[in-house]
Amino acid sequence: MNCEFCLNKFLNKTSLNTHQRTAKYCLNIQNISNTGNFICKICNKKFYRKSELLSHSKTCKKDPDIIEEELISVQKELDNSKNLVNFYKQQIEEQKQIIKELQDKLENIAVSAVSRPTSITNNTNNTTNTNTMNLTNFLFDKEKFDGKIREDFDKSYLINGQKGVARFAVEKILKDENGKLMYVCTDASRHVYRFKNANGDIEKDIKAKKLTSVLYDELRSKSHIISSEEMMNGDSDVFLLYSGLFQDIAELNNDNSVLNTELAILTSK
Repeated sequence: MNCEFCLNKFLNKTSLNTHQRTAKYCLNIQNISNTGNFICKICNKKFYRKSELLSHSKTCKKDPDIIEEELISVQKELDNSKNLVNFYKQQIEEQKQIIKELQDKLENIAVSAVSRPTSITNNTNNTTNTNTMNLTNFLFDKEKFDGKIREDFDKSYLINGQKGVARFAVEKILKDENGKLMYVCTDASRHVYRFKNANGDIEKDIKAKKLTSVLYDELRSKSHIISSEEMMNGDSDVFLLYSGLFQDIAELNNDNSVLNTELAILTSK
């Protein structure tokens, strides 16, 4: 059996095929590179002919050692990414803490400004009025607040939903006997309120959560009474109106954002 390229003789076809694939002088005659230009992308093994590569690729399986090395490399990249993410998270938390400390300082300055006498000059008549705005002690007295709600909360407040609750609180609960606010907003953007407790210490109420919690039960009860009376005596439009208003009050414990916004406006100094 002769090689069609170099004319050498072979005993069988297997020997001939091996010769044609590996013999350098025969490969040169065939104009095929003996460096193996066809490379398997799975295992990186080289082949002299494209047909050999195609045949090999049908059954090729990557060496387990190579797979393990690649997995280790990928894991290292993931670990590096996680470390980088953790580093940036730490940086963000540190920046948040710095911002919080600065905001607290600003709040303290605001409270100090509210608590000390200020002089206001009127340029028209050149008179100076001294306006002393000292916060007086404020106690979250649920029994007292419940009494105020039962006595003074009516449909004129309810008709404005949570805004009406904010106005009711300012007019009936949050002022002392001289009409001065005992509960003020010192940071309207974050809805931070301050008051003096029974011991004279300044306390925070973030997003008016304490105030809302103390008022909620009796407000819900009184709103239900008012709404029921109005719906019983009104038409379908009245029914829809007051059922919506009652629902607005009933949601206070979950979402008091409207009350918060209005309360901040009414108590900012």
